Amino acid sequence: MVEKKNAQGLMVKVSFSLPFCLYIEDDSYEVQMPSYKAIVCTKRKKQERIDPRLFIEEATTELSHDRHGRLRYTDLEIRLTGQAVIERETKKRINEGKIQAKGTIINVSLSTDELISEYSQAALEEGMFVANYFITIYREASHNFYIKTFSRDEIYHATINWYSENELLGGTEHMSFGKGMTLEPTGLLPQIDQQFRQRLQVYSLPSLYAELILNASDYLDLGNYRMAVIEARTCIEVIIDQILETVFTQRQIELETVKELLDVRRKDIQTVEDALEKAWINNKLTKGLGYVLGRSLDTDVELWKKWLKAKSNREKAVHKAIDISEIDAKNAVETLSEIFEFITKKQVK
Repeated sequence: MVEKKNAQGLMVKVSFSLPFCLYIEDDSYEVQMPSYKAIVCTKRKKQERIDPRLFIEEATTELSHDRHGRLRYTDLEIRLTGQAVIERETKKRINEGKIQAKGTIINVSLSTDELISEYSQAALEEGMFVANYFITIYREASHNFYIKTFSRDEIYHATINWYSENELLGGTEHMSFGKGMTLEPTGLLPQIDQQFRQRLQVYSLPSLYAELILNASDYLDLGNYRMAVIEARTCIEVIIDQILETVFTQRQIELETVKELLDVRRKDIQTVEDALEKAWINNKLTKGLGYVLGRSLDTDVELWKKWLKAKSNREKAVHKAIDISEIDAKNAVETLSEIFEFITKKQVK
């Protein structure tokens, strides 16, 4: 049985290939995580089959900003403490209501078969968490801006091996994890294709908030939950500012009236745009929308709660650099869509 009292001797190695290459020495790197230290081992690999679109026969040079690993990529082996993996999975089950929390101490007993069959996915997720942190710090230090964090759907093959006191207990592997490979058709549906063709007939760039919505969804898909929350929050403010500024301008609302409505007390405000920039987002979603739509966002109690949670997570991500969970990022992006639906469904007074 594996118990918490001897979990210090339990270790798991998670191995997979990155979608790109990290130009650092092949080495073992010690990485301090929030509650433990992990080891990340790197090894650069050369592509044996070169993309014919590159018109080269052999990788004798490098590609600038090779964000897709067309010539080279990096293999990672991440060594984790078994305790970290067990705690990740146990906390997840507590949050999902599958097991009941008993205090703040996590104490479980597992057989080897249970460990391998029930905790290997958690090991993969924890390994990716470490890898993405490793990549984030590499990006910061190297200034290689094109290197981004990745999602589990970009890992097509991974191996997970468990050890106790350096003795191999057993392992498993994941193939085409997530939606990395699919047989689904990729063509546009007929009605979408028609809209696409019609849209091409008029030159008009997509709106900023449309791009922000797509960016938030992209960050979510890539597993960059912190940026997904930040982008979703930014998108909401862009939408509400555009709507309020348009209505205030169309109705020729006096600047002092706008300042009073949104509770903006600064004396250096010269325009409606300035007032919107300085106003609190909650005032814009309540008093501002109340004026424009006849119903403020907080009249939808559940949606208002979701917004406050998304806003709180954004403040943590920006001001405290706190990690954002996948479920919180998903909720933030969903809240963005719900607020957009709330706004567009309501007729302006």
